[in-house]
Amino acid sequence: MKISVYGAGNQDLYINRIKIPELFGGEPPYGGSRMAMEFAEAG
Repeated sequence: MKISVYGAGNQDLYINRIKIPELFGGEPPYGGSRMAMEFAEAG
């Protein structure tokens, strides 16, 4: 299974200004891309 994760925007903006890591916890990736990777691992 091949996974493609597309993202748009500035990483500095997400990490330093909006504080996405604090909102979601854990490590990147976050949101939909993380879900896609977990589904692929589960099979």
